[in-house]
Amino acid sequence: MKVVARAQGFTKEVTQSCAVFEYGPLDAPMNAAVSRIEGRYPDAHFALNEVCHELAYILDGEGFIVTPQARRSLRAGDLVMIKPGDLYAWEGSMTLYMVCTPPWDAGQHKNVA
Repeated sequence: MKVVARAQGFTKEVTQSCAVFEYGPLDAPMNAAVSRIEGRYPDAHFALNEVCHELAYILDGEGFIVTPQARRSLRAGDLVMIKPGDLYAWEGSMTLYMVCTPPWDAGQHKNVA
């Protein structure tokens, strides 16, 4: 078992509409973060992770998960599973608890048209 205190994490403003609190190292095949979306992320086009499975639980607020094919409504209590290679964007005003396996890394993440 491992407990990661909030003091071991850090906040990163990814864009003007997305801030992420990343927890310190879990020493596990996953990592966790809390993301605050206020607007759209990414600002234009779509995000894609080449490696991670991302599981996002909507803690509060409401918005949308947008793909090239659909725009799905989200609200507190909903869960979204994003597979490697999925194109997506977040829209709205919401807080997400996210778990990624293997651990999320900026080198695996791209914004694509």
